[in-house]
Amino acid sequence: MTKTKLILCFLLLVTSLPARADEADTKRREQATVTIRRAAEYFRTQVATHGGYVYHYALDLDRRWGEGEATKDQIWVQPPGTPTVGLAYVAAYQATGDRYYLEAIEEVATALRYGQLKSGGWTNCIDFDPQGPRVAQYRNGRGGGKNHSSLDDGQTQTAIRFMIQADAAFEFKNAAIHESAKTALDALQAAQFASGGFPQVWTGPHATCFDRTGVHLLATPQVRREKHRAVQLRNRVAETLTAAHTRHRQDNERACRPSNSLTSDTRDV
Repeated sequence: MTKTKLILCFLLLVTSLPARADEADTKRREQATVTIRRAAEYFRTQVATHGGYVYHYALDLDRRWGEGEATKDQIWVQPPGTPTVGLAYVAAYQATGDRYYLEAIEEVATALRYGQLKSGGWTNCIDFDPQGPRVAQYRNGRGGGKNHSSLDDGQTQTAIRFMIQADAAFEFKNAAIHESAKTALDALQAAQFASGGFPQVWTGPHATCFDRTGVHLLATPQVRREKHRAVQLRNRVAETLTAAHTRHRQDNERACRPSNSLTSDTRDV
């Protein structure tokens, strides 16, 4: 084979590689898209209860657990429960544009709105049975008992994160989701300490709503006009953490510094 033919063969091989790579990538994307859709359909039609989720399920789905065994009317807010699954639907919608996931997002948001407390946030579990053992004071008036919005183990903040992203997925046009997100963010800011930190639990309600969509969406054009207030909140938290770190470092330095008497004794030796 002549050198010219070898070069031509090499060029033909090289120029064909991108096309084959593109075909392989396309096939993988198609396979991933089908797999994600199958998983979502199974979760929506077989696993979900009242549009929400718990942590663990028996293989036959006959039993389910959050923090302890759950009834058929209970879903969990605390990760990896309902808002965690909802965030997966949001990611699937952003990746594919398939409106099937938008429907799934709305179902999760509806479940969380049902269990949003009068104090504005969430506790670890939502009980759809008005007489259930874990029922709390829901904003919809269908519950009773405690009204403790909690930040423990990511309960309220994860629900807020999902509601904000769900609000964005609907382009802020779903009034129910938008109102729920605003109420939760307002309650969280009202519960913030003057020092910038937050309590583990708060009660309320803190019912003065504001037209904000929150810190997690600062980069999106829809909420840039709200950046100033959100940044102020974030800076207060940062200042509190920085001051605490500085005090801790100074305490450690004092503890490690030798005293005058120790220095004198060492010199004598």
